[in-house]
Amino acid sequence: MRKVTAVFLVVLFLCMLFSTFATTVNDSEANGSDSETSQISTQGWMHTECSKDYVKEFMSILETVKGEGLFFSFEFDEEHCYNVTPSAVLDSTDIKIFKFSDSCASFALIDDEVFEICTSFGGYGFFNAVPWDYDADGTMDLLIASSWGSGMHRSEISVFNVKTKQSKVICTSLEHENTNSGKDWFVATQSPSSYTGNPEEMPIFYVVYSADVQIGDNLVDLSYLAKSCVGSIDLEDGTPIFHPYKASEE
Repeated sequence: MRKVTAVFLVVLFLCMLFSTFATTVNDSEANGSDSETSQISTQGWMHTECSKDYVKEFMSILETVKGEGLFFSFEFDEEHCYNVTPSAVLDSTDIKIFKFSDSCASFALIDDEVFEICTSFGGYGFFNAVPWDYDADGTMDLLIASSWGSGMHRSEISVFNVKTKQSKVICTSLEHENTNSGKDWFVATQSPSSYTGNPEEMPIFYVVYSADVQIGDNLVDLSYLAKSCVGSIDLEDGTPIFHPYKASEE
């Protein structure tokens, strides 16, 4: 019970901080377009990191594993393939993530092996990810946000275990009616110490936000703006658990 209460307080604190940040952005936009205002406004939108780095190498490996249980309902070609590895994942792991702009099929390249990391049909597929050694085995795994829709659009938060090469869904937006289920979700790492300047105040933890999404040149080129705090991800007996944020009732 104490653990659940602590998680609730952490999420509440984050949402208060996010609300303050959003208000600052809105007020700045309303007061003009000087250099400081433009900088604040630009920082509000986040962008998918996409490039053609290592695409040729990935495609050559992908060709060798066709028909081995991967999602091959579409013809995959180099033209539509992009490297979408987030910088945080690139800095902490050897994992590379690739996504196809026509099908949104999304894969991880790990030790020259290809693994499908999320469902993509009818959605954006891979949205973003942060590294997380959730099982404390010394190897960084992936906490992933993705979306798909078969009749109804939904976002999913899952964890991909790098050692077992298995993915497990933690939660979906359809399971939580009061957490902006119609919007897409993304994951982020947070630490109150970044706001207070006290590095010992609290460790990094994992937060889920809902977002507005804009599509650029294709379905890989995404920009997203955080709208509200949806909840947090925590461990209970070694299992990743989603704790939805619920505003206090008066």
